[in-house]
Amino acid sequence: MPTISEIARDWGVSRPYVSRCVNQRACPTSSLEAAREWRAFCASSRPPTSFKQKAKLLGEDDPDLKIPSRSGGASNDRVDAPLPPSIESLYDALEAAIAAQEQASWLLQEATGEANDSKMAMLLAVHNKALELRLRAEAQYRDALKTGLENK
Repeated sequence: MPTISEIARDWGVSRPYVSRCVNQRACPTSSLEAAREWRAFCASSRPPTSFKQKAKLLGEDDPDLKIPSRSGGASNDRVDAPLPPSIESLYDALEAAIAAQEQASWLLQEATGEANDSKMAMLLAVHNKALELRLRAEAQYRDALKTGLENK
């Protein structure tokens, strides 16, 4: 059974970060492989928010890339209002919600076997929220499909 320090070395991150993952987010410590799988599924980094970072990530290194102004004044470089989500993006959101709910369910079942009340309570709250988000995503996807079929 690896220690938190060994997992931190394996991941190439700080020990306090791994400690938070283990103690607060239920990262398994049964093996390095289990910890790696958990990290790949549950601890992915958030996507970039900077326009330059997004463009670099998408391979659009255009020097003429127009970045929206942060000032409140009028600007010709403003980005138009976002379009409503497409069916594909709603499907992706639905897939992510299903995966999150299934992972939360798996973690809750695992914690039930450990009989740790505080961990079970936290994971039950996470599971309930994930289930709520999954049901909302499914309803939005069905509504979008129905609206798309009615418009054809």
